[in-house]
Amino acid sequence: MENNWFLYASLAGLLIGINTAMNNYFMNKNINPYVMLILKALFFLFFTLIITIIQSQNGNITLKECIELEMNDVGLMFLGGLFTTLIMFYSFMAVFQVPNTAYSTSIKGSVALITGFILSLIFLQGQFNLKAILGLMLVFCGGYLIKNNS
Repeated sequence: MENNWFLYASLAGLLIGINTAMNNYFMNKNINPYVMLILKALFFLFFTLIITIIQSQNGNITLKECIELEMNDVGLMFLGGLFTTLIMFYSFMAVFQVPNTAYSTSIKGSVALITGFILSLIFLQGQFNLKAILGLMLVFCGGYLIKNNS
């Protein structure tokens, strides 16, 4: 997995983009966003349970690993779940209410990338080279250009 990090990172970005387009599709069909959130959460739980069962039978995860989590880590996971579920959901709904969702979702992606970069530097002692920093600056400039030309 270590050698394929770029592929997995690109796949994650692709899936987020597909999810954004699907959300836009559902919003255009006037599907209640709360119903959408509930159904997505149920599907997520179902598929996570299936994956966990398969992984536990392969020996990749044990119940002991789940029980031995530190409360501090569980609290951070709770906050992460709260932020990603509630705050991102409401911000996505706000994004889909603007006239041009392509521009607003581009800004959303740029901010997410910059935030992840900065938080990795601060909390995870991330180390980036000059090319990564220049790429980050280009993303920031692209977001700025999209904002000012929309």
